[in-house]
Amino acid sequence: MAPWAFQLAQIGYRVLAVDLRGHGHSTWNRIGFGKFETVDLSQMLDALRDRGLCDEQVGVLGVSYGGTLALHWAAREPRIKVVVAISPYDDPEVAFERFAKMASLPFSRRFIRGAASSAASRLDIEWTDWSGAAAIRRLPQ
Repeated sequence: MAPWAFQLAQIGYRVLAVDLRGHGHSTWNRIGFGKFETVDLSQMLDALRDRGLCDEQVGVLGVSYGGTLALHWAAREPRIKVVVAISPYDDPEVAFERFAKMASLPFSRRFIRGAASSAASRLDIEWTDWSGAAAIRRLPQ
């Protein structure tokens, strides 16, 4: 994300790169596939606004998981005015399979689908509600 952050900052935008849950130096070791992260990000905006560091005109850029999360956040957060979603996934379960294949993980499709089902159950979510298409349908524009 650094090249985009530097480019945007150089042309005058205030940029904040966030370590999402389960990413980078985040203190969380698990991700919530948007269920918790969209709330985290809105709370971050509240804190920045309270410190006078942002206004009500916010844009978000994300790649892959971050792209899908950006769409879901924008669908829930009226302060998001612009979304750049690069290679967002549509079906989380298919994304899990692709990631496993890309990372050469020795898991069968059946195992991955079972793990995805277990994760959805633990998170108390339906994967269809967290698809890219579901987020786009909820966007105001």
